[in-house]
Amino acid sequence: MIKIRKYIKRETGNILIIFAMTFTALVGFLGIATDVGLMYAQKTRLLEIANLMRDARFQQIEIIWNSTTPAATFDSIVREYGLKNGLNTSQITTQYVVKTNTTTTREVDVYIYITSTYNCSALKLFGYNNVTLKETIKGYAIKSKSPKVWKP
Repeated sequence: MIKIRKYIKRETGNILIIFAMTFTALVGFLGIATDVGLMYAQKTRLLEIANLMRDARFQQIEIIWNSTTPAATFDSIVREYGLKNGLNTSQITTQYVVKTNTTTTREVDVYIYITSTYNCSALKLFGYNNVTLKETIKGYAIKSKSPKVWKP
């Protein structure tokens, strides 16, 4: 029994064990921080692309208003800018909801939905292989007090 107590009281080599455990935890946290940072960067990129799509809608609003199928025109404009910025057509969804459509007034709500998938690396340890990132841009447009331009 005396030999065991003397062996336990010896501290040689303990620092190596503590360093190994601390270094493993540090590398794990670094991997998680990297995954979360890259996810945030990809989500920010999606937001920038969505804002470009929104700006394209503003620049080409007259084309949309004067189109015989404004919902399809809006969708094609948004998809065109999405493709120019590296998205697939399957990642882009649009919604064009007509609220008012008379001979002198048009009022619509527009929605742009963008999705992307981030492939995790360090988060796989916790069961997260893929994380779906979504970005939504909501907007509306009103044009009224025009002479009779559109047919309802």
